[in-house]
Amino acid sequence: MKRYIIIALTMLIMVTASAQEAIFKKYAGQEGISVVNISKSMLSLMSSKAKGNKKIKDLGAKLERIRILSCESKSLVPKVKKDAMQYVGKKGYEEIMSTQEGGEQVYIMQHALGGNNYEYVVLSIEKDEVSLINIIGHLTIDEIKSISQM
Repeated sequence: MKRYIIIALTMLIMVTASAQEAIFKKYAGQEGISVVNISKSMLSLMSSKAKGNKKIKDLGAKLERIRILSCESKSLVPKVKKDAMQYVGKKGYEEIMSTQEGGEQVYIMQHALGGNNYEYVVLSIEKDEVSLINIIGHLTIDEIKSISQM
């Protein structure tokens, strides 16, 4: 029985990861859209080169991946916004913070992936720009907050 549960959880994580990849792959290479992928290898390198800053070393070791999608194309913003809202609206994401100020909306969502891994999504929507940041790792919400204070 335990084996079936592990198989089911693994398949659920794979389906979730596949859905997450879709929005980044869909817009990669399009004019007016930037997609950045930072792998665990690059994050580890950053962690090893962070001389004297223990906080950065510790965070770098806990990160699995960071992906960023940014759209500044006025013609694509409505479509990217719709896709991004669908992305974060999927079952399993918990809104941990949202704010609206001066025409900008920011949402921070979290999703437990199992094995102390979490996915965090930061979605920023403005009139002429949409940004989606996806962070996966062994991070707590307090560590995510400390990143924003660096």
